[in-house]
Amino acid sequence: MVKKSKITIVIACYNVEKYIAECIQSIQKQTYPHFEVLLVDDGSTDQTATIIQEEIKEDKRFHYYYKENGGVSSARNYGLDRAKGEYISFIDSDDYLEDTYLENLYQEIQEKNVDFTICSIKRIYPNKVTYHHMTKEDVYLAKFPAMWNKLCKLSLLKDNKIRFPENIWYEDLLVGAEVFISAKSFSIVDEFLHNYRQQEGSLVRRADDRIFDIYQIMEEIKSFAKKKRIYQKYRQNIEFMNLYHILIGTTYRASFHQHFSKEMIQEICEHVEKEYPNWYQNRYISTLPISYRTYLYIIHKKYYALLKFLLKHLAKYLYL
Repeated sequence: MVKKSKITIVIACYNVEKYIAECIQSIQKQTYPHFEVLLVDDGSTDQTATIIQEEIKEDKRFHYYYKENGGVSSARNYGLDRAKGEYISFIDSDDYLEDTYLENLYQEIQEKNVDFTICSIKRIYPNKVTYHHMTKEDVYLAKFPAMWNKLCKLSLLKDNKIRFPENIWYEDLLVGAEVFISAKSFSIVDEFLHNYRQQEGSLVRRADDRIFDIYQIMEEIKSFAKKKRIYQKYRQNIEFMNLYHILIGTTYRASFHQHFSKEMIQEICEHVEKEYPNWYQNRYISTLPISYRTYLYIIHKKYYALLKFLLKHLAKYLYL
């Protein structure tokens, strides 16, 4: 009798022939064996499908699905709809796991009886590795809202109708915020169990008009909290998300935009100020490093020309 899988792992795949084998092999090496893996091929045009099928042919825990290209959110939702485990984890197809990723997160979620657990990560660059200790602030302030280093109760997503937004950027920010808002509790495993590969041309430095999708995402986070009647409880948190991801993040990304200007910075800042006119009094600003606080001080004083100058000349050296 085959033991029922406790965990479903969903992997959205698109043209990852260079990395998918390492991702799959890292899951096959897991010390916790009771899982299923749903590999959702989102219309790959390279050798991704061939490599997947070769890697998983002897392992019945892995299931391959092909669908027409619809984006990473579409592929994750496809897997979410087919998940059979009690818990779910989303893994990016170019990342890979340490052997005890599932065992340690599963043990934590069982022992602490929490709705989700999260682990610390290693960032894998072409010429170096850096380490990020996850903190509770990373979660409840959405400083690091990725869904791929978490193990969640599947019921948390299903009961709260949480799905990945399609055809829009910042999908993890929305889902990560909704998961936190909906959860009664969470816990952190401060071990570097997830290896996060850093790719060139990441969202941080891509600067077409989709960077402004952040406005819609923030509005949906607010609407979700209001629908659950807990907006006032989390108002400071959501306000901080606007400061962090719009005033800091979007103004930074705008510096790579072909139409970057002082006026663009001003428009971005006014978008937040209209909703949160007293944003500079947010109590969570004090949790930021001095570089970020200085950044916000410049915005608070409306020194937009100065910020434009600094970003124009220094943005490529910054990692905001």
